[in-house]
Amino acid sequence: GHFSLTDMARGPGNVLYQLRVLNTQKKILETLSFPVVTMAPETLQILSVSGGANPELKYLKRWALDAGVNLQSSIALGLGMQIQSAPVSFNASRLRELDLLIIDERAWMALSASSKQALRAAIAEGLGVLLRITGPLSANARAEWRALGFSIAESETVQMLRLAEPNQQSNLPELNRQSIQVQATDAVSLYTDNQGQALGLWRAQQMGRVGVWWLSDSFHLVLAGHPNVDGEMWSQIITTVARAKQKPALPLPKKSMWVNERAVFCSLANNASIETAQGQQQKLLLVTQGENKNCAAYWPQQAGWHTLKSAEQSQPFYVRAKTEALPLQQRYMQQAMMALTTAQAP
Repeated sequence: GHFSLTDMARGPGNVLYQLRVLNTQKKILETLSFPVVTMAPETLQILSVSGGANPELKYLKRWALDAGVNLQSSIALGLGMQIQSAPVSFNASRLRELDLLIIDERAWMALSASSKQALRAAIAEGLGVLLRITGPLSANARAEWRALGFSIAESETVQMLRLAEPNQQSNLPELNRQSIQVQATDAVSLYTDNQGQALGLWRAQQMGRVGVWWLSDSFHLVLAGHPNVDGEMWSQIITTVARAKQKPALPLPKKSMWVNERAVFCSLANNASIETAQGQQQKLLLVTQGENKNCAAYWPQQAGWHTLKSAEQSQPFYVRAKTEALPLQQRYMQQAMMALTTAQAP
């Protein structure tokens, strides 16, 4: 009795999809407009700190440029020399500007005690950190990463692997992973190979997230002609671990709205109003007392996209025509009637 549909949004804006119900002869039985609001993402601010140069970072930078991600880097060359695209400092104000820090084990061990303390505080406030394992871990690194929730030990795991094929003709190259075993009681897989084995884990740390990644050479995907697979992998990793950027949205009724049918909006400010599909501004009259305080009823007169405005925020919503999707409207009415008949009167 249920189904779900997935699609990739190509750009921000209000889009009206058409959902068509067909019979076995492909005849259209019903067409339902399906409104979707797509928001433009905020630019992610990422800092990569490496204990040495490697081709992985080169191709990660190329992906970030195409994806609209601001990736800055610092690479240690030895003898105190570094290549930096921006000054690197681990203080509270600088870390607050970042959404994600990518750091390998050598760069981690080069941090001062005060930098590590500032980093742990930033994670608690929402910063995402991805710990990359590119070589052997020292005892100190294991102990400090264990304090972040990950127990890491040497393993006899086979290093060669392949990712899951997007299609049968992909012919993805073999990749290498570090021969380690990572355990964390409350961790979730970041990405898996074609055998379902995790190549990274992440866990929540108060308001932030910390991930561990032990795939060594995903750049071979790009060299073999599969930049889309490499890009989708890094997109999933980064958006999972990075600081949450979702803007708070104004609450809308969970069910569809129709012309001349009452809709109720709540959690509104005194200046709340609605811009109709024709661009007219209509002020809302709020209830000021009782359990419905700061709520307002609204009877839309036009079909199409409307905008709810409250306290300098705005949220688009769609109103269906009076004759559209009548079975859906009848179902809502039936549910409302059943709720009334089963409710206990005070």
